[in-house]
Amino acid sequence: GKSGSSALGLALAAAIGEPVVRDHISKDPTVRMLVVNAERSTAKCRSREQFPMIVKDRRASSLIKGLEAQWTICDLEDVVMQRSNRTHFPELEACKLRSSRGIYGQRGDDLHFRTDVAIGAGDELIKACCRTAKDWYG
Repeated sequence: GKSGSSALGLALAAAIGEPVVRDHISKDPTVRMLVVNAERSTAKCRSREQFPMIVKDRRASSLIKGLEAQWTICDLEDVVMQRSNRTHFPELEACKLRSSRGIYGQRGDDLHFRTDVAIGAGDELIKACCRTAKDWYG
């Protein structure tokens, strides 16, 4: 599957295979958490929430709600597309990726970023998470 090239898959591979990363982790660093909002997490969610039970479960958890970013992946896509009616989040407005087609729309795949923008979209999502975490945690 796609797990080897996912952010988590890459982080796990680095933690296992890269001595510098492994040494840093072995020092038991402070861990700060950020949860990407589950609502509007794919383009299909613009018309109807694609994963309503996940959204409902997250809303029921005060722990998750306290760690969840206000913005959604569709909000990031709005910046990529430069939609004029978007909600502005400073963490997302710094995004440099632009595509009038957005980040979704790969034929036959409603869940993953389009292959032609996948790396850039993933990088921008990670950068937005880092900016949010910096704002929260300093």
